[in-house]
Amino acid sequence: MLTLTATKATTVPAGSQYKTAAGVIFATDSALTFTAAGLSTVASTATIYGANNAAINTITTIVTSVDGISAVTNAAAAVPGRLRATDAEQKASHTIAVATAGEGDDASIYEALTTDALGTSAVSVVSNPTTATVDGVPAYHLHCVCIGGSDADIAEAIHITKTNSVPTYGSTAVVHYDTTSKQSETINFSRGTAVPIYISVNISLTAGQYTDDYAAQIRANYVALIAPFRIGDDVKYNSLYGPVTTVGGVTLNSLTVGTGVGPVGVIDVTMSNVQVAQLTAAQAATYVVITVV
Repeated sequence: MLTLTATKATTVPAGSQYKTAAGVIFATDSALTFTAAGLSTVASTATIYGANNAAINTITTIVTSVDGISAVTNAAAAVPGRLRATDAEQKASHTIAVATAGEGDDASIYEALTTDALGTSAVSVVSNPTTATVDGVPAYHLHCVCIGGSDADIAEAIHITKTNSVPTYGSTAVVHYDTTSKQSETINFSRGTAVPIYISVNISLTAGQYTDDYAAQIRANYVALIAPFRIGDDVKYNSLYGPVTTVGGVTLNSLTVGTGVGPVGVIDVTMSNVQVAQLTAAQAATYVVITVV
């Protein structure tokens, strides 16, 4: 999802392109019309197939110039795609995967931990291939962080997917018994924490331009913004403008954010490597406070 800044009324055609510093190009999925200067969002898709990554606020370069559009960013990280494969290619890769069980990389472990059957709501998989401790993770260790799911199921998913020789790290330890090898292995991982996000906005309304459901729109926009966040993703303060300014007839006067009632922060809300930002539709009714002046 891209957030575009317009300096005047204009229309951004579908297929307009924007890119990251690494050169990954994303094209808008549909046209976007501005009736006046402001910010608005539009869905986008990478122009090439594959696991293309774009962290929060990294899609910042305008490729397709549109009169009136002055800036672009992405408030949420892109969801990596995957390469397409023919039936023959898929069969061959599956055969290799089965024949080399246990030689999975971070991506395959992530997939194993995010299957619906496992019941996890958020997952992070980070390996430390260096000779030093990085972010608390010892050298050459694998650190998985999970919210939801049972300890036993998570340990089994890690065990059958990771490379056998890679040690695991985390505060939760589960002894997993392999019925094939008849051996036990202690699997370590960490339990993550959902951090509630509280937002307070002060707004003004323009008569004849706003609708009665303006507050519901604002809250729904914030829920949609936070929903894709992964463990460790920071809540960028400047990404919180769009959910308000894109609602018709609403002018944003001030905004504060935090992790408790009565937030006063005007800076990014940082998450640790075991925390994920959370704002559900049920929470938004009380966590997002809207004051009209």
